[in-house]
Amino acid sequence: MASLYHYTSGDSLLGILRSQSFWATDIRFLNDYEELNRGLDIFESFAEGLVEDMKTDTEHLSQLVKIFVGNIRRNANLTLINLVSFSTEPDNLRQWMAYCNSGIGYSIEFDPDLLIPASLSDFKHCLRLSPVEYIDSDESFYRSNSLVKFKDFLVESLTGMDKSISEELLIEQVSLKANTLFINSMFLASSIKPVEFSDEREIRLLYIGENKESETNSHEMEGLRTLYNKPPLPDLGYKATSDLLVPYQPIPFNIDAVKRIIIGPAANTKLAETGIAEFRDRNNLKFDITHSACSLRRL
Repeated sequence: MASLYHYTSGDSLLGILRSQSFWATDIRFLNDYEELNRGLDIFESFAEGLVEDMKTDTEHLSQLVKIFVGNIRRNANLTLINLVSFSTEPDNLRQWMAYCNSGIGYSIEFDPDLLIPASLSDFKHCLRLSPVEYIDSDESFYRSNSLVKFKDFLVESLTGMDKSISEELLIEQVSLKANTLFINSMFLASSIKPVEFSDEREIRLLYIGENKESETNSHEMEGLRTLYNKPPLPDLGYKATSDLLVPYQPIPFNIDAVKRIIIGPAANTKLAETGIAEFRDRNNLKFDITHSACSLRRL
């Protein structure tokens, strides 16, 4: 994967470098209030159409579809989902407009192959980079990669169950498939945005956090314990944004993944470079410092 760029303010840049962690925002508090729900609505619509197309002799499958898809919506409302936004564009005007409102904005270039530290590498079931897919209408969604993947996950969940085993084991098997479908659907639905945002070229670091009803115990099957096993992350925090208290999840990253810091268009960019260079050298960090080629200025 090519380099990823995280646009941010001066205060946040300092916090990111000092703590070597991101503050992953709760998805409920993003600017687009349709985040997550847009994808879930269309997944449900597709599943409803699938059930209607099924014949009476496959009634047990149609019931499983209803159970599985109903499980997705119900659990989505009970699950913490946090994300960090990146772009594949290093010098994007829309991003500078968003992060240069007061003073100077910064774009941090990361090597995606080094981003997630080794201590978190075994948690891909709940923490992964996910490209955003931009959809211009509900109709076009039915030709999208996200729906193709959702259909594949759904079909996989409905097939391959061994009905010759005991009822208890069959219930466990169904439960594991339903919850695996839920996790995969969360990553897909959390990575869908309207086409109007397509110039952002966004990649998201998504964390599917705790589910209020998923506390596992020693009596539950190993598959579910593994699926809902969470990394040892710091406790949730809160930040003030536009007079709202916004929940965030700190997620550590590998500081060696920082390749470059691009200083955004503004006055005093030379002073900004001096400050960043001194901070870098005093903290034995290794990254380049460059300037935006954008001619944006504030009058």
